[in-house]
Amino acid sequence: MRDAHFVLNEMSPILPHLEKARALAERIGDRERMALAALYESGFHWIRGEHQLAVEVGLRGLAAAEELDRWELRGLAHYRVGTALLFLGEYTTAADHLRKSVAALDHEAGRALLRFGGLVLSFIASFAAWAFAELGEFAEAETVGQMGFDLAINANHAYSISVASFGLGHAYLRQGRIADAIHILERGYEQTKLHNIEAAFDQVVSRLAYAYAQAGRSEEARALGQIEVTHFSFLSSTHFLLAAIGIESDRTELTLRQAREVHQTATLRGERGIVAWMEHLFGDIAMSDSSAELSVAEKHYRTAATIADELGMRPLLVECHLGLGAGARRADRENDARSEFQSALMMAEGMGIESAATRARGYLQTS
Repeated sequence: MRDAHFVLNEMSPILPHLEKARALAERIGDRERMALAALYESGFHWIRGEHQLAVEVGLRGLAAAEELDRWELRGLAHYRVGTALLFLGEYTTAADHLRKSVAALDHEAGRALLRFGGLVLSFIASFAAWAFAELGEFAEAETVGQMGFDLAINANHAYSISVASFGLGHAYLRQGRIADAIHILERGYEQTKLHNIEAAFDQVVSRLAYAYAQAGRSEEARALGQIEVTHFSFLSSTHFLLAAIGIESDRTELTLRQAREVHQTATLRGERGIVAWMEHLFGDIAMSDSSAELSVAEKHYRTAATIADELGMRPLLVECHLGLGAGARRADRENDARSEFQSALMMAEGMGIESAATRARGYLQTS
């Protein structure tokens, strides 16, 4: 019952079903189903933005899985803990849990396992690709993301394809591989439309709008941006949409208001990775005006860079260096500008973000 409600974005009936399942498992002393109920409960708290609680409940499930020595429970527990940590911005620890989850389930029985509404290994691979991408570990992100996407495609499972597409698409976006991202995300978008998959809709649409904007396909980006994203929307989706269509002269005030709301919510939930990306967006907005408030932009870029450095978000650090360099150049601080561009170039080349490296080289060739 939970899985059907979740895929249809019907959240309110879920917790009563989980509570009944847990009570029944406790009544008959079924420890395996008690652990499974805890993992489903962890997922419920995660989707509500209660990530710390999701981690706590997920760790209880993981302890039970280790005690029972069940490969399925072990894999699912690492997944639930990993996704909650991902949203808290604890990318390194999240990646470790998700890597262990893939290892536990990457065999014949695990690849066919249906949990949480679809092929759970595809889901795990998608969020693992997301975590690795935020850290700049693109080879691992692409490998695991492609594995999950191929698994979903081969099974022709619509929901799994949709979920797999946004994780692999996310990895391509962070590496600046826009055409590859569009190719994957368009396939996910097709599935969400054909099968009315609300649970993955905002994640796919927001990233596709961002990819279109980055590719210079502004009309298509704006068209997607007009689609109403339901209350299910993750904060990461709102960030991608605002970054895609928000920095336009006729939208600046609206974008700022929406961005401040997202920043506030992310702060309350402890989603520090989103806070960092929103700080960077504030910097971009401040820089977008012809009469840019350079000190305001610099403050936001530096705040984003501080968080990114702490969380290991190397692709974001590249963008912060580029923003700080552009601001310094406009303020006639050429030495500072070149230092920032050199830092961006070194990091981008090290991670293989060729689009960012090209931008940095272009800045360095001009003065």
